[in-house]
Amino acid sequence: MPRPILYPTVPDNMHLRAIEALFGHVDVPASAIPPHRAIVFLCFTNRSGSNYLADALASTGRLNLAGELLNAEAVAADTAGHNHASFADFFAAHMRWRMTDGRVAMKVATMHLELLGRAGVLEHCRETARYVFIERADRLGQAISAEIAWQTGQWTTHTTVEVPIEHVRFSRERIARLIDGFAEDNRQFDLFFGLNGIIPAHVVYEHLVADPEGQVRSVGAALGLPDLRMDPGRITVQRQAGVLNARWRELFLRA
Repeated sequence: MPRPILYPTVPDNMHLRAIEALFGHVDVPASAIPPHRAIVFLCFTNRSGSNYLADALASTGRLNLAGELLNAEAVAADTAGHNHASFADFFAAHMRWRMTDGRVAMKVATMHLELLGRAGVLEHCRETARYVFIERADRLGQAISAEIAWQTGQWTTHTTVEVPIEHVRFSRERIARLIDGFAEDNRQFDLFFGLNGIIPAHVVYEHLVADPEGQVRSVGAALGLPDLRMDPGRITVQRQAGVLNARWRELFLRA
């Protein structure tokens, strides 16, 4: 009998804490996951290109658009609108609603992995789950992008700016902390994959930008979809980096 799935324990896991407060517990029975159906976990850190990858994969028509449906605020809003009685009901509903070609894709950060582990989902789908891991080689660029997004409130080109770009302020200390945080999150993903014998489809953001169609084909092969083809005309996410990113990079390296 295989040993249980090992998953990260995240200090101050705000999503797990809020969802447990909402429902009392997060147990999900195996019956909530349709048999012989795959969950595609798109593992990410902020500003790693995960939204672009999710958009590219969804453009193929073979996968749903992977989103952060496990964020506490998303779970609470969806529960208010659909009166889910439990986290199990919420999870089962999204498995039904999002199923595309026998698969459901969802984005997961390390906090979401702990939530899914505590709920039993990782154990229930260990034979059918597929993992895609995207990371960004340029960690400084990732941290600068994240700091600008935190200050402006604009995480993708689909969201509005809450604070004008001219009001954001450079902080070497905050950027350095973000670099450290991203390094730790990526280490936790590496541990999760290694300790559980999982070989994810690995995507590097810089390679994705240079050759999105090639990267989508590579992910498709790992998912058992060797004929996966993206449709560039259906891509809606745009790159956000601009002059400010370059300027902050210069300031950081000078400091």
